[in-house]
Amino acid sequence: QNRLENSYYEITNPQLLKGLPQWFKKRLKANAKELKKPNSWVVHLASDTDYSVVLDYADNEELRKKVMESFFKLNLHETPFDNTQLVLEILQLQMNKSKLFGYSSPAEFILKDNMISKPDDVKKFYSSFHSKTYEKASLELAQVQSYKDKKTGKSEPLNRWSLSYWRKKYEEDNFQFNEESLRPYLQYEKVLHGAFSIIKNLFQIEFKLRTDLPVFHPDVSIYEVSRLGKKLGLLYLDPFERDGKTQGAWSNALQREEKLSDGTSLPILNIILTNFQKEQNGKAYLSIDDAITIFHELGHAIHTFSSNVPYKNLSGPQGTTWDFVELPSQFMENFFYELAFLKQYATNDKGEPLPDNLIKNLIESKNFGSGFGILGNLSMIRYDIEVHSLPSLPSNFNLIEYQKSLKKGFTLWSDENNVSEGSIYNRFTHIISGGYTAQYYSYLWSEVLSTDAFYYFKESGDIFNPEISQKFYELLARGGLLPEAENYRLFRGKDPSNEAYFKSQGF
Repeated sequence: QNRLENSYYEITNPQLLKGLPQWFKKRLKANAKELKKPNSWVVHLASDTDYSVVLDYADNEELRKKVMESFFKLNLHETPFDNTQLVLEILQLQMNKSKLFGYSSPAEFILKDNMISKPDDVKKFYSSFHSKTYEKASLELAQVQSYKDKKTGKSEPLNRWSLSYWRKKYEEDNFQFNEESLRPYLQYEKVLHGAFSIIKNLFQIEFKLRTDLPVFHPDVSIYEVSRLGKKLGLLYLDPFERDGKTQGAWSNALQREEKLSDGTSLPILNIILTNFQKEQNGKAYLSIDDAITIFHELGHAIHTFSSNVPYKNLSGPQGTTWDFVELPSQFMENFFYELAFLKQYATNDKGEPLPDNLIKNLIESKNFGSGFGILGNLSMIRYDIEVHSLPSLPSNFNLIEYQKSLKKGFTLWSDENNVSEGSIYNRFTHIISGGYTAQYYSYLWSEVLSTDAFYYFKESGDIFNPEISQKFYELLARGGLLPEAENYRLFRGKDPSNEAYFKSQGF
């Protein structure tokens, strides 16, 4: 079935396109062509790119509002794809399953082996961020509100559908920074090979393109992965979006390390899938988030390829607890902002490097809005852990009303200053059926781990410190052989703290 048919917003008036980047207008026109709507422009609501670019750049406030409302209504009763009963059934089955194993709730059952192993400890963890985060987010909102008031000459409260738009304008004026100006310098192949170079410097892992092996699509490339002369396996890259391909980005081990009885090992096969947009010239020019995604997914792949354990089920990401899995991926994200990468690999089609002033402005602007981002993350953690801590569903349980009961103190928006956001549970598969049930906190927990680890390098004065790099590689290579807290202490010499994370976010 056409990927657009189930979730799109149609634009028929070209005046509503003002402010949108030229490349994005072409994308919306291509979407419309797929739906045989030659006189329209179509926003694909299930695409993170389409949704976020409209909210970031569309000058027309009504368009931003309509697109946000349409997104929030996905999978609700107003649509033919209402999945409310399915969500409730999944929640009830999780509760039934936990009781079969002798636990009072899904959260208690699922967390039992994690680094944070109790629901109450998850609640204490996310609560420890709340005060500082809410204060920073409130300050950021006030700054953007004041900026908008000066620009428009009106003091109307900032609407949720306009926050991203005015935040971008604020950044352009205060940091002389426009994310779209970086896109020509973030070409997919160059970013990829820049990331490969950093991985080689860190872990002595090398990637060699193999053109002699069969692929399942012309866009797919295969790299032979080796370390210190030893072949580890093959990495498949499937970078570009196409019909029938699931949205999002992920890394998956098709075949994990496994020691055989004759002493040999099966080669590791890993695939990374992303949904970057390819231009007519065959190249893909990335947003900052896209570029960071490459580093993130390669971190997962390195975790897979570094494995040195005798049993497959203890190997790589799949062999570790869910709240450890994102450590290597989020650790690698830190290197995107390092000058060594940006100066060498962020070049445009003429080979010109990213200008120094853009690098300076990028780094200065990086932490503005971190309060918004973390507060949004805390709210998702709260929605997840609270519903999965319920021992049973009350009669006439209403997902939207339950969500509203959890919002207080975790949103900057009053009901009067907001569009109805519908039900997170109906559309956010991560916490219902995507593997992060009762464990969405693991992203934030892993960021704490990863920044604590990265600052270990920074404090040594060398982000490629060979001694620390070897210790980090051994941390990953051990997979699930040791309890993850013990494994991390072997690397770091102590338990992680929130301090480095707060520093990294500009607190």
